[in-house]
Amino acid sequence: MSKTEIMEKLSAEEVVESFVITQKVGSKQKKAADHQLREAREKAQAEMSEKDRLSLKLMQFKFEIEDYLNSERFNPKLTFGYFLKSM
Repeated sequence: MSKTEIMEKLSAEEVVESFVITQKVGSKQKKAADHQLREAREKAQAEMSEKDRLSLKLMQFKFEIEDYLNSERFNPKLTFGYFLKSM
């Protein structure tokens, strides 16, 4: 079944309920899960090469500019140079 077919047959709430797994957790479990996630992210960042870091920064730069260009609001302060300095 394609995404379009699913969206035609189900409401947005039904799609979320059927594809997102929710589970109640206690505060101790949440803290432990947060700690594990933080450690995994730190490990992944430590193992990342400079080339990968540069690629990710360039993709972020691209997405920020695309988001601004696709928005309907004009802000004269958001020049190309502004986005370059933010890197």
